[in-house]
Amino acid sequence: MVFPVLLFMETAAAQTVGESQGRQIPYLSTTARAAALGDASGALLGGIEGLPSNPGVLAWLKGTRVEYSFHRVSPEAALQHVAAGFRTGGSSGLALHLDILHYGGYDFFSQKEIRDRGFELNGGASWATMFTDDLSGGLTVSVLNATTDADPVQSVTADFGLSYAPGRYHRFGFSVRGFGTDYDIVSPVIPPDVPDPRPSRTISLQAVFDYPLDAGGQRLMVVFENDKMIGRQGLLYKTGVEYQPLTAVMLRGGIQIRDNDVEPRGGLGAAVGPFALDYAYRFHRGDGPSHVFTLTFSRD
Repeated sequence: MVFPVLLFMETAAAQTVGESQGRQIPYLSTTARAAALGDASGALLGGIEGLPSNPGVLAWLKGTRVEYSFHRVSPEAALQHVAAGFRTGGSSGLALHLDILHYGGYDFFSQKEIRDRGFELNGGASWATMFTDDLSGGLTVSVLNATTDADPVQSVTADFGLSYAPGRYHRFGFSVRGFGTDYDIVSPVIPPDVPDPRPSRTISLQAVFDYPLDAGGQRLMVVFENDKMIGRQGLLYKTGVEYQPLTAVMLRGGIQIRDNDVEPRGGLGAAVGPFALDYAYRFHRGDGPSHVFTLTFSRD
């Protein structure tokens, strides 16, 4: 399997593949399932893990979802994420999210010297509705605040997405992300290769092919996502595979490619009743591992 092989390969801090430009939160995985699938999550319908890629998926939400993730980005920094999604009618859904990128790890809230270094906060709301039986659209609005500079820095961004499910086994998505005000931060938690106060604007296409393998619950899903970052050369290719040998167990592998830069991923998930625990492992040439853990509560 892909996942065991990944554990023995070189690891690194988890910045975006290719040239790192501008603020980094949009490029960091917020859930372990998405991370293990190469972050090709924009056409994953039925949950909220695809929201960072495409807010249109929210209209397909099956019920209440609450998730918490801890992403150890590097030995020096971590991203904590909490989100909740709810149905607001027969054809619409609402979700709230809060992400905090900070120095240190779990000790951030208990260590004053770490908190004093500041953090980057990303909070907002998403709403989506069905236009037809197989087409939905959604909008996410986020407010960003950074306290790592001498004076706080704020910004507002918006994402828009469409989700299309013409058949039982295949779904598609389209989104535009990162349109908003400048985010002119001098001392970010994760420094980019190229400082840029402008939001990282992206046009993205997504696809999912999901097939049952037998009547006992085995399933194979293949996901794709191509991101075009406006004003930057090249495309960011994302792809992943999820194999479900049992109803409550999932094995995952994924990869991101931009020019000559390649970042493989791996992970697994298990569910017990309404609770699920997912893990992902990211690696790339550099200096340190990147792990993502997500605990999810679902009520359909």
